[in-house]
Amino acid sequence: MASALFQDEPATPQRIGAGSFASIYVIRGGLLAFKIVHVPAHANILRLEFEALQKIHRLCNSDSFFCLPKPMSYYDPRDDTLLHTPAPPESRQSRRCGSVKRPQLVGVGVFRALSQLDPVYAMHRVPALPDQASRSICARYIPRTFVAVPGLRLCRLYFGKIYTDEVPRFVNTNNFPLDVGRFNMLRHDNEDLELPSAEEVALEMGDMLARIHWRGGFDARDVEFVMGGDGMTSSVSFYVIDFNQMRKWGKAIEDIPILVDAFFQNDPYYPRPREQDPIYSAFKEGYRSCYPRADDCQMIADAFLAAIEGQQSMRDQRLVDAEV
Repeated sequence: MASALFQDEPATPQRIGAGSFASIYVIRGGLLAFKIVHVPAHANILRLEFEALQKIHRLCNSDSFFCLPKPMSYYDPRDDTLLHTPAPPESRQSRRCGSVKRPQLVGVGVFRALSQLDPVYAMHRVPALPDQASRSICARYIPRTFVAVPGLRLCRLYFGKIYTDEVPRFVNTNNFPLDVGRFNMLRHDNEDLELPSAEEVALEMGDMLARIHWRGGFDARDVEFVMGGDGMTSSVSFYVIDFNQMRKWGKAIEDIPILVDAFFQNDPYYPRPREQDPIYSAFKEGYRSCYPRADDCQMIADAFLAAIEGQQSMRDQRLVDAEV
C-alpha cells in the first residue's frame, strides 16, 4: 500500500519543503518525513522542537480535528545521540486523521539512509491531497502554462486572507494557499469530498490553538494550518505543522502579549478578529470552549480574545486614517 501511495517519487530522498531553518525530506514508499536542520549549530533548536512536538502531540492531539504529526525519533550524527518517543499504551485517532499503520521506532540505519550529516528528526508524514481535490484546485487556480504540475501536496488554510478568484502568477505546489473563498469553492465543486464548512474549520482552528496554548503551554508562534490527505482514502484531513519557533508562556494574564504577538506573526492563517465576521465568531467559540470552565481559566481565554480584537481594531483604524 505504501509504495503505491508514493509511486511517483524517486527512490532517493526527496525534499518536499524548505524554510530558512530546515528542510523536509521523504523516502519513497515511506510513511515518515524527516526534518533536517540547515545549520548544525542549530541542532539544539531542532531538538527543542522535537521535544515540544512530543509534548503537544501527547496533550493536544487526542480526539482533535486538526492532527499533529507524531514525532518519532531525533538523531544527531555528530555524537550519535538518538532519542525516541515512547509508544503510548493505547493510541486514539484524531477525528479526521487517517488510519494507516505507522512505525513506532526509527533506528539509526533509517537516518543514515538519508546520506547526510546534519541533525534530523523523524515524524509521521502528512499525506498529500487526494487526487480529486488536487485536480479541482489546479483546474481553477493553476495557470495553464504549468502543464507539468503533477498535483498539489498540501494547501495552506489562509482564513485571514481576502478572497481573490485570480489565477496566481506564481505557484507553490507544496503549499498552495486556500482562503475562505477558495475553500468554499472547492467544497461547492466537490460535494462527494464531504468537506466541513469554513465555519467548522475555523471553530476547530480556534480549538487547536487553545489546546496548544493551554494544554501544551506554548504560544503556537509560526505554526501552519494545512489541508492534506488521510493516507488511505480519497478524503482530506487537516493538520498543524512546523513548530520550531514556538515559545513557552506562563498561562497568566501578564503573559497575554506573548500570545497576541504570536497570533499576528502567524497571519494570515487565522480569521481576522473582527466580531462581525462569522468565520471569526466560529474561531472564537472554538477557542473559548477548549479552556477549562473555571472562572480564572475563562478569564485568560477572554483576555486573549479581547486583546487580539483590540489589536485588529487599531490596525483597521490605521488603514482608515491612511486613506483619509
